Amino acid sequence: MLFRSLWLALEQIGPFGMDNRCPLFAVMGVQLASPPQVWKDKHLKVAVKQGTRTVAMKAWNMAEKAQEIGAMGLIDIAFEIERGWYGGWSMTAREFRAHEGQNQAISPQ
Repeated sequence: MLFRSLWLALEQIGPFGMDNRCPLFAVMGVQLASPPQVWKDKHLKVAVKQGTRTVAMKAWNMAEKAQEIGAMGLIDIAFEIERGWYGGWSMTAREFRAHEGQNQAISPQ
């Protein structure tokens, strides 16, 4: 399984912290599966889909960008992967931008 081999590779280059930042990954041209949901007044939960696969991501300190992100068609997302609290995967979005030629990036301020 791809995710298992990816996690094993991440464990080999970890642990991550100030002197060894977590690697960023990107997904390009995905659609929102549903509108971004504001979480705890300042964060977002974002579900995106590509083909038949849907994944959820959290986006810290981006609640004020929910409407702007929700209005984008296809989007590109820079994100980090980490082990979740219960042994699963957790993805944290770090930046969003409109896909294909629109250069406006959205990141926390």
